[in-house]
Amino acid sequence: MSDVNYFEVKKHEPWLYSIKDRMEVYCWLIVGDKSAILFDTGYGIGDLPGEVKKITDKPLSVILSHAHADHAMGAYQFEQVFLHPGDFELLKEHCGVKWRKKAVEAIEKNIEKLKPYLNGFDTDEYMEKGTGNPISLDESSVYNPGGLTVQVIPMPGHTHGSVGLLIPEHKVLFTGDAANRAVFMFMPESLMLTEYLEMLHTVIKLDFTTHYVGHQDKAYPKKWFDKYIKVAENALAGKGKPMKIPGLEEYGEVLVSSIGGPIISPTFCAVGYNKTKI
Repeated sequence: MSDVNYFEVKKHEPWLYSIKDRMEVYCWLIVGDKSAILFDTGYGIGDLPGEVKKITDKPLSVILSHAHADHAMGAYQFEQVFLHPGDFELLKEHCGVKWRKKAVEAIEKNIEKLKPYLNGFDTDEYMEKGTGNPISLDESSVYNPGGLTVQVIPMPGHTHGSVGLLIPEHKVLFTGDAANRAVFMFMPESLMLTEYLEMLHTVIKLDFTTHYVGHQDKAYPKKWFDKYIKVAENALAGKGKPMKIPGLEEYGEVLVSSIGGPIISPTFCAVGYNKTKI
């Protein structure tokens, strides 16, 4: 397909690029002196390997932060991707017909915005794509792409196999959806809130000053982890309020623990959960 400018690329550091899928999810490209690492693959609609090659032709390793559709459906475009084994079954589900159909429905809903970038997009062909070739990721893995180190950090909670990436030399952590300003903990694959909170207390002890998440391209200061912990503690204390989340109505009414004002506020932080996760 011809998908000129389907992705929006931004250079944050000499070694770091965000690649925005126009379906509002970010992939992160870490470029070392010898090789590169791509963190997440988006929906698999545009030519992500081609976009990466515009930035670097160095050998590439692809790591999935977790197996949800918006981060993993593009896995089929690569020779192999690394994924925590805790999310292998989830990958099969989220790269299957149900979630690809949801992606196509989202495209149709936003067709006026997306149409200029979808020349040649074949819906039928897209529906037949699967998981690609997932390889088991050791949660103690350390990559050395040259000039920096990339450490895999277990971050279970949002899903069993959620992981982050830590760059010690730059004190930067990439969290995917495992820790961000609106974490969903109401899905069947989510762990208990107590386990999620334990993970946050473990990760906050790591030596980092900023972190990047899966659905914004800004650098968040480490102090946001105090907010993630606070809303989780409030949830366990019974302070969540019921609401329905647009686009995720199939999960029914969920409880939301939040601080920082309304959703549109830049200080807003929340965790969504249900009673089965307490």
